[in-house]
Amino acid sequence: MRKTKKYDLDITYFFHGIGDRGGTPKEESVKFVEEEIKKNSQSDIEVVAASADETYHDIDDNFTDEQKAKLPVWKKEFVMQNHGIGDYTSRAVGKRRNRRCQELADVTERGSVMSSYLGTADYNQQSINRSWKRFIAHQFHDDLPGTSCQRVYRRSWNDYAMSMNQFSNELEASVAPVSQLMKTDFCSGIPVMVYNPIEADRRGAVTVRFADLPESYVRVYDENGREIKSQILSYKDGVTEILFVADVKSLGTRIYDVRPSDRPCCVKSDISINTDNIMENQKNISSRLTERAI
Repeated sequence: MRKTKKYDLDITYFFHGIGDRGGTPKEESVKFVEEEIKKNSQSDIEVVAASADETYHDIDDNFTDEQKAKLPVWKKEFVMQNHGIGDYTSRAVGKRRNRRCQELADVTERGSVMSSYLGTADYNQQSINRSWKRFIAHQFHDDLPGTSCQRVYRRSWNDYAMSMNQFSNELEASVAPVSQLMKTDFCSGIPVMVYNPIEADRRGAVTVRFADLPESYVRVYDENGREIKSQILSYKDGVTEILFVADVKSLGTRIYDVRPSDRPCCVKSDISINTDNIMENQKNISSRLTERAI
């Protein structure tokens, strides 16, 4: 009430009911307001049950220009003053996993629709819906923003992990059968299908793991017989991890021919590191002493 006097206001308003739910206030809350209204004749304060915007209509219709000029102007964000401060950055791992769930849900939906249209796999609506509902249940004002307690976060992070795993499984189950329809007769090595789930043509690095390759190196070719930049990333316990640069159309798939070889890829890269490149900051100056292509 002190603030209302400061701005020459004779009205204020409060929300009644409870949070964390939609719909109308509970019966007990409505009953409380009605009881307060009955006391108006015995009080200096009149209680009115009204819609949330009625106060603003009253100000616009009934206040003088002088009264309106005294009202404060807020030009910043509507950050809550007593609750939720810092929730843009708090508990960032939850925000990261929520976003990852959204991304996986999107690409899983696309892959599932594609596979269903081609007749290679059924759209698993029950599993996808369950994964959606499990993680979006945490998108409310205490959980995802990071203003709750640790026990809540352990539960929500577990749900995020479960949904991410389930989306990944559904994505693999829906997209993998599409490879049966792809043309692979140009391959003399191991056919590898790359799927681009986004709405734009995409060129980027792809990593693939192979077990028990017969040669020390691999070379990668497209359907036109053109060699693609590739390299070995690691070899451990009989598993070889390779990297190559794939170029795939929007929402499309493409086959690459991975051929075991006794020689590494000889396609030159536009990027290199040599002794002429020097990294410098305020404390250190260092240079590369070995020259190698990336």
